[in-house]
Amino acid sequence: MRVKLVFYGGLKRTIGAGEHELAVDSHELTVEELLDLLAERYPQVRGSLPSVACAIGARIVGRDHRVHDGDTVAILPPVSGG
Repeated sequence: MRVKLVFYGGLKRTIGAGEHELAVDSHELTVEELLDLLAERYPQVRGSLPSVACAIGARIVGRDHRVHDGDTVAILPPVSGG
């Protein structure tokens, strides 16, 4: 299975890329499992991952949402302001 990851904000700077394609040996996994794989590949973002939101398409999804082959998952850091 292949999943495209799109990074924003500090995650983009920390990883050094705005996008990354991840090949996984599973046919499906949850967003939480995807974030665990991301932390294994990029340990420097591990501390940021508990506070990120994830979107597939234009929809924010929960960590128990199933990711499928060909999905694009946006990893969104927390936003503040006023």
